[in-house]
Order: sequence, then C-alpha cells, then structure tokens
Amino acid sequence: MSTAKKPPATRRRPTKPAPSPPPCETCDGTGETGTAVRVGRRLQQIAATQTGLCPTCFGTGLA
Repeated sequence: MSTAKKPPATRRRPTKPAPSPPPCETCDGTGETGTAVRVGRRLQQIAATQTGLCPTCFGTGLA
C-alpha cells in the first residue's frame, strides 16, 4: 500500500513592515527640550539653559 500524497505547500506573501510613527516636531526626535534658567526673586533669565523631557512625546521622540 502506498502513502497518501501531501498537497503542495502554499507560499505566503511577505508581510509589509508596520509604518513607524514620525519623529516629534517639538524636540526633533531627541526626546529632550531646552528651557531658559530663571533665578532670583524677580525670576530673571540668565544665559544658561537646562534640558528636560519633551512635554509632547514624554521623552520617546515619536509623535
């Protein structure tokens, strides 16, 4: 008695990669933004800046 024939294997189509989200416009994809440093009782701005998390993307860099 002979063995049963197997049907031919079907070919799968290659899947498209998922589109990646665009970079954040506020921080240009870095995840950090710079703010001016204010000091004193009158909150005068000085010539220094500090970095912090981007409020739009929360530091991920993606929109």
